Amino acid sequence: MNYKKIVLLGSLVAILIGVITLTTINSKKNISKSNEVQIKSTRENVKAVKVSKIKLVGLGDSLTYGVGDQTNKGGYIHLIKEKIEKKESIDVITKNYGKTGDRSDQILARLLTKKNIQKDIKNANVITMTVGGNDLMQVMEKNFSSMADDKMQPVVEKSAKNYQSNLQNLIGKVRSLNKKAPIFLFSVYNPFYVYFPNITQMQDYTNKWNKIARQVTLEENKVYFIDINKQLSMGQYVNLPKEDLVKKSETDLDKKSGKQLENILSNTKEKNDYLSEDDHFHPNLKGYKYMTNKLFDEMNHDVDAIRNFIQIQNKKKFPYLSGNKICNYWLYVIYQYTDRNYINMEQLTIAPDTHVCQATYKLGLITEEEMQSSKVQTIVKEKWKEILKNTKYNPIDMHTPLWLWSRNGFKEIK
Repeated sequence: MNYKKIVLLGSLVAILIGVITLTTINSKKNISKSNEVQIKSTRENVKAVKVSKIKLVGLGDSLTYGVGDQTNKGGYIHLIKEKIEKKESIDVITKNYGKTGDRSDQILARLLTKKNIQKDIKNANVITMTVGGNDLMQVMEKNFSSMADDKMQPVVEKSAKNYQSNLQNLIGKVRSLNKKAPIFLFSVYNPFYVYFPNITQMQDYTNKWNKIARQVTLEENKVYFIDINKQLSMGQYVNLPKEDLVKKSETDLDKKSGKQLENILSNTKEKNDYLSEDDHFHPNLKGYKYMTNKLFDEMNHDVDAIRNFIQIQNKKKFPYLSGNKICNYWLYVIYQYTDRNYINMEQLTIAPDTHVCQATYKLGLITEEEMQSSKVQTIVKEKWKEILKNTKYNPIDMHTPLWLWSRNGFKEIK
């Protein structure tokens, strides 16, 4: 970040502190006439941008490749292509770089060495990833009989640290190749849950992997965590009492031989309806459809898509949200005070009303000539978008402190 941005953000932090103080004061003082600047209001024209084609690249292990899909069409990669094309009338070009058995370090190695993968990542509009399942399964397979008494805990801790480092490097490399495309990372799940529901260590280790993955997604911009753990782990038992499953499950690992464990895992009467009958590990078509629906739902939280739906496709149904000012702030309020998450939050531009424009002018970010321009709202919107680019702040985050600062007469912060 350059010096100008650092100074500016420092000023904004001071403003935020000042706002907290100002909101405790019942100020009735109006802005003096000398400080008032008449703003020529203008409604920005909203232009529909019709996207006709997108490129989706999948990177990961066997879940991205599509192992277990009875149709042999490629699992969720093929299904999300079908769903988007049907629902959105958009052509979807897919590239599937899933490889069966790959751990996180092996997926990273492929990305670092394969120029074709790098090229497709660079040109992608959407990137999906499944990573970590083989890292976790490798630990479980080598220490399965030791799981019940926590003997494998030190091994898990060491493997978890390696996984975290690999995942950080992997997502970091993907983001360095493509700074704009949203990245969707699926969680891992516990395929053995329906057989050993009382062995809580299995689920604990699965949850640990997912906690790491969720945290890593927060470290990079536009990376989203898609949680499929509960449904794919519990399958048809997800809404049933655990006690019903425990009564008919095998849970004492120490008393089971390798052959007995193999027979248990081959018991079709106790299988997970969301996993393959062939290996009871990978998703079947039902499981991949669940993954696809979760992915599609997350994609539908895209800010641009929501605004297009409100302001273009259904403008008459939302007459009070036709302008960018109120629409953007309405979406921001929903984001702040509900559990709704958005994709591409940086596209939620600042709502340039009178107070925001005055505060922007007061900070010296626009000239007096620009302030008097009929296009001042557009100028202010673009200015904040430029200033906050490549920072952790989104333009809409600045609306409330700027509005309150202006509304309270630009009181001096002491």
